[in-house]
Amino acid sequence: MTTLAELRLAWQASGLHLSDEFLAGMLAYICKSERSNMQIEQAAKIAHEVNRAFCLRLGDTSQPAWEDAPDWQKRSAIDGITLHWKALARGEELPPSASHNSWLAGKEADGWKYGAVKDPAKKEHPCFVPYEDLPPDQQTKDYLFGAVAHATFEEKAGKATQ
Repeated sequence: MTTLAELRLAWQASGLHLSDEFLAGMLAYICKSERSNMQIEQAAKIAHEVNRAFCLRLGDTSQPAWEDAPDWQKRSAIDGITLHWKALARGEELPPSASHNSWLAGKEADGWKYGAVKDPAKKEHPCFVPYEDLPPDQQTKDYLFGAVAHATFEEKAGKATQ
């Protein structure tokens, strides 16, 4: 967490001299942003761990714990939470297919394609299909993700994502 003294030193080192009132306002903005980002990441971690637990129940041991997950996997969960929170802030609730469609679009943009077995090195994934073609257990993941996003949404957090 940034302090007013740290912010003042950083600005002074840059040769700029700004009032304490300006710096205090800037600090309040930084703290609000850090808090909102932390809330989004916490919700993404919860969604990831719920997904991992569901996968384990299905016999899929390919999902690492959040702490061990690669950055692209964390980013995917954060993007999914952001998608849902933005909709909730607008008073909308997204269907489970929206989570999958957003995930699929992100994967496609990153060069992923269909593969019978998940292989991050080859950027192949068996769920790289339209939502309607997913097996029911894979569709359940999108229901669970949406439920976590909804349960972790707070009005103030949603405003921070807009």
